[in-house]
Amino acid sequence: MALSTTAPQTERLSLAALLRAIGIWLVEQTVAERERWPLWLPVGFGLGIATYFSLRLEPSPLVGLVGLLLGVSLWLAARRRHMRSRLLVTALAVTSLALSAGFTAIQLRSAQVAAPVLLRTLDFAEVTGTVARVQHQANATRLVLADLQIEGLPANRTPDRVRIRMGRQAAAAVETGDRVTVDARLLPPPGPVAPRAFDFQRRAWFDRIGAVGFSFGAPKRIDAANPVPLLRTMNTDLAQLRKTVSERVRAALPGSSGAIAVALITGQRGTIPPDILTAVREAGLAHLLAISGLHIGLVAGFVFLVVRGGLALVPAIALNCPLKKIAAGLALLAAIFYMFLAGASVPTQRAVIMTGIVLIAVLVDRTAISLRTVAWAAVVVLLIRPEALSGASFQMSFAAVVGLVAAYEALGGHFRLSYGRRSVIGRSFLYLGGVALTTVIATVATAPFVIFHFNQLATYGLLANLVAVPLTAIWVMPLGVLALLAMLVGLESPLLQLMGWGIDVIVATAETTSAWPGAVQRFPRLPVWGLAAATIGGLWLCLMQRNWRWLGALGIAVAASSVFAAPIPAILVERDGNLVAVRSPDGSYMFSTRSRERFTRDAWLRQAGETKQLAFPEPSRTAGNMRCDALGCITVTGAHQAAIIFEPAALDEDCNSADLLIAPKLFIPPTCNRPDILIDRGDLLDGGAHAVYLADSAVHAISANEQRGRRPWVPHRSR
Repeated sequence: MALSTTAPQTERLSLAALLRAIGIWLVEQTVAERERWPLWLPVGFGLGIATYFSLRLEPSPLVGLVGLLLGVSLWLAARRRHMRSRLLVTALAVTSLALSAGFTAIQLRSAQVAAPVLLRTLDFAEVTGTVARVQHQANATRLVLADLQIEGLPANRTPDRVRIRMGRQAAAAVETGDRVTVDARLLPPPGPVAPRAFDFQRRAWFDRIGAVGFSFGAPKRIDAANPVPLLRTMNTDLAQLRKTVSERVRAALPGSSGAIAVALITGQRGTIPPDILTAVREAGLAHLLAISGLHIGLVAGFVFLVVRGGLALVPAIALNCPLKKIAAGLALLAAIFYMFLAGASVPTQRAVIMTGIVLIAVLVDRTAISLRTVAWAAVVVLLIRPEALSGASFQMSFAAVVGLVAAYEALGGHFRLSYGRRSVIGRSFLYLGGVALTTVIATVATAPFVIFHFNQLATYGLLANLVAVPLTAIWVMPLGVLALLAMLVGLESPLLQLMGWGIDVIVATAETTSAWPGAVQRFPRLPVWGLAAATIGGLWLCLMQRNWRWLGALGIAVAASSVFAAPIPAILVERDGNLVAVRSPDGSYMFSTRSRERFTRDAWLRQAGETKQLAFPEPSRTAGNMRCDALGCITVTGAHQAAIIFEPAALDEDCNSADLLIAPKLFIPPTCNRPDILIDRGDLLDGGAHAVYLADSAVHAISANEQRGRRPWVPHRSR
């Protein structure tokens, strides 16, 4: 008996000793990394925001306050402990404060932007409002109207803003700041096309857009406009400047080259032909068309070099003035002006904040580029617009910057030493090598976010970027800056022509590489937990310094494996009941119609990582696992029989035989209780789009609204 009891005790002691040793090691590693702790502040802030978005019920306003009080309590408790313990308790206090601050910031922001949302469709309404934004597209224009009066709606139910689509010619005479009246059909902001898909309703909530729609004609300008505040006047002036610059660019450089030049100078991408946009995306060059860090850095760097070099040619100034600081100040002003001209999007704001910190560091004689610069930029952006955390632009831009700065912190010394020892030809090859390395790092860093949001990766992005990035940096953007300055004296045309030559080469590169076999690899939507694993793993790898940083590779490995664990719906039902899709045994989707709901069909295919689409079989025909007649279709999903019915006459039979019944245009009576899962018109009205999933022999359905929960931006109908 003594032997039998001693063994378990020894085993327990060994396990306790192992856990104690692991705990001591973790404490030692954490304390040793204390210089890097500040880099995790924006991570904690972001986790607080992400926690708020992940909840399925709107939390009490006291939640964030409790977390802040806990952090303060831990901070005070840390002062009464010895050094090592004090460091750890302080770290816990700061973590609690950061999480709670992020949670509180997004909760306050959600309350701040709260505004009425249209609950039902208005087939015809006279809308009067002030043009807050004009968004030009290839074949249409979108107007965002504010200060609204909508016929038939009381003031307390009138949205703060609406977005109305109309023909380009109809909106040709409309400018930002105009007071207009337009006849339009208005609808509530549409929900996700499927559970876990992009949530436009949430985005519209934070943009204060309470309705969308289209016009029945051209808007009518109202002559008597009300006085406008200073900020709106500035926005109007900037919009007018943006319009003037765009018109002069297109006059000197017509066609697709001019449209891309407009995108690079003013940030307006709506007039770029769709086929060129597709080629650019599939070649991995989409980042060149979004005004972000590359463009802001190139503009600021070009101004810095020109100003510093020009002033150095004047001996009196060169000998008596701090040229570097003067150039840094003017470069900062140029970057800020470019940001406002380009519309001040989130990636542009982030880029200007980072560039500003770098240039301010030059002004105060401090180290310019570091991960602390990135951390402060993230904190500032998230304080201004905490909802930006959930957007692709924020995630991808910061992922790329963090990866690049971390890599060049480790490798920068080797590059500088090697660069100084090489000839001109050697430096050119080293520069191309740097472009290639930058592209590889940025591609790897952003890959999880690209797969999550866009479900594809560009196979030949490295080759395309080796041509396009140097050309953009050395030729296209400098000529764009010079052309913008030359507009002051009307001499921009030759410079824009030269800029167009470079753009033509970039477009040719995109079209060539995107046409190669296998240019695009498609993936099903990455699960949220896979994206979280990739994010934490990547941050751990980049922000830590000691050898345990390589533990971050485990998170990346988990994220890579999650691609194969992504759940793909067996059946999808569109929120208005106009489209149903059934997944075939070969993985392709069969659609109830291929002549309508193109946007939804494309989104469903992207989420599944598929491109092939088929139609439901004709009546009295069979295709794959589906058979149809004039009343509906029957399909076998796993071990279950599903009925999709379009006519009431099919109810009697299918109610008694189907395990899964879908009637997207009908209200099913309570007497139909045989199916395990039933989705009818009422379910779609209440829950939005539905998805049916298979898990071994089990089958379950979920709606978009059920997946999102009871949040301010999620409409629910009482049945």
